[in-house]
Amino acid sequence: MMTVLQVNRLAKRYDGRFIFQDLTFSLGRNEKVGLVGRNGCGKSTLLKIIADREEPSGGRVRLFLPPGQLGFLPQEVLLPAQLTVQEYVAFAQKRESAPEGWALCKYRDQLGLGQEYDAKLTGSLSGGEKTRLCLALLMAQESGLLLLDEPTAHLDTRGLARLEKYLSSFRGAALIVSHDRYFLDQTVSRILEIDRGQLRSYPGAYSAYARIKEEESRAAWKAYTDYRKERRRLEGALQRKKQWARHAAAAASPRTPFLAARAKRVDRVVKSVERRLERLDDTAPQKPWEFRRLRVDLTAGGKTGSKLIEVTGVGHAFGERVILKNVSFTIFSGDKTVLVGPNGAGKTTLLRLIRGELKPDRGRIYLAPAARVGYMGQDHDTLDPALTPLQTVIAAGETDGAAARQLLGALLIRGEQVHQPAGSLSGGEKKRLELAVLLARRVNLLILDEPTNHLDIESREAIEAALDDFNGTILAVSHDRYFLHRLSTRVLALEGGTICDYPGPYGEYRQSREETRIDHREEILVLQNRLSFLSGRLDQLARDKSPAAAAERDEVNREFIAISRKLQQLK
Repeated sequence: MMTVLQVNRLAKRYDGRFIFQDLTFSLGRNEKVGLVGRNGCGKSTLLKIIADREEPSGGRVRLFLPPGQLGFLPQEVLLPAQLTVQEYVAFAQKRESAPEGWALCKYRDQLGLGQEYDAKLTGSLSGGEKTRLCLALLMAQESGLLLLDEPTAHLDTRGLARLEKYLSSFRGAALIVSHDRYFLDQTVSRILEIDRGQLRSYPGAYSAYARIKEEESRAAWKAYTDYRKERRRLEGALQRKKQWARHAAAAASPRTPFLAARAKRVDRVVKSVERRLERLDDTAPQKPWEFRRLRVDLTAGGKTGSKLIEVTGVGHAFGERVILKNVSFTIFSGDKTVLVGPNGAGKTTLLRLIRGELKPDRGRIYLAPAARVGYMGQDHDTLDPALTPLQTVIAAGETDGAAARQLLGALLIRGEQVHQPAGSLSGGEKKRLELAVLLARRVNLLILDEPTNHLDIESREAIEAALDDFNGTILAVSHDRYFLHRLSTRVLALEGGTICDYPGPYGEYRQSREETRIDHREEILVLQNRLSFLSGRLDQLARDKSPAAAAERDEVNREFIAISRKLQQLK
């Protein structure tokens, strides 16, 4: 396989401390590789070094690509604020390898950035909109190597599917930093892990990597536990032998010479056991870095009836823009319900209506009096930065220190971390602490808005495990398909202002959607053929500079976008 990227003994140091060193790997021409590791381990820094945006402290990066064939999507996208989207796109097309106009229109539309954005200033775009615009530009140009840093962070389910489809047909190589486990399963064939400054390579997609890591962790804990058990056994035997030898030596006399002889034999045994202890310590396995999963009692507080939430005929609009129309559903006690839908469909608005933060324009929302609601939003930070996690959980649950430590431990906040000020914790640690606070309050209804957003994989899995143990009711909005598969017993799909209620887990809902798509295959085929014709016509018109061609190009472009949107709905 032809190599497009070769990294040799790469190192990076900040403030005198190496965040990684001696990283060596290569990428083949068509290889798609995922890069994982805890937040702060250097994944984004590595991509910046490869993209020549940052200097390494040691080592070498070699690219085997023609000029302009490297595409880089950083986690933080910076655009010239004074340009409109249309002006920036024109500028980018001149600067880069000139993506075809029709292809760019298609990818922009698929990522929710259609022509209605053309007149907007790039400085007015949200972080997610900037990321999606740059991603559309990358998808439309011809690259030999893509470096993608959290490309899924601002994509809805439809956008994720489009990106996955694009990468599956992309003929170049890709190095992808992502915490989206389902996305990695769909797109990569190898995982690179940065762990404590070192790099390891694992064959297969994310699920295969996770299985190997679980087996390694289990084996490491067994080896460490066996070592500790054997060490305690030998130490106990050593103490008993030493104690006997001391008593025998003290009791020895001319009339009991056998005691002195036996004490000498025991002394030889003591030295033998000491040598065995030394050999055992010389080959002792290190204590595993990964924390073992702790289970904790997360019984919901309070008695509830069967019906916790009832939404009847609810409609809501912001000005002229209708968000919800005639939405009705019921949440029952014990349901694990996930609310899904494209960006802008109104999922967060619906949660705000249920919580009473907004009033519906019409319809009725009933929340049972016995419902004890715990809410965790996308940017919902209610923590006192001066209090420690232990103090925070004790105050929230009016519980003792042991129970608080157990709950924090289940969410991977352990050791000295429980005594650090909450303000010094990372984003993932704060999110886990917020959930610990809600669970300590013994709520019986959790309303969660993107609870795993921007978290590393370790934090996501800790939150999922805690929610698995929670026996109350959950209503969650998420684009994290691993989370949706693991948690859900029911799906509410919000699109076009209305709700589709699917009485089963997310996997079955997706299968149902796929079967519906197959039922529409003839219509899809007709539209795809028309799209192919229009894309060819756009290529022809791009070479014709006459006013008549310009007018026809606008008309063809509008039809192209309309058909693209129709195909998105059917797929």
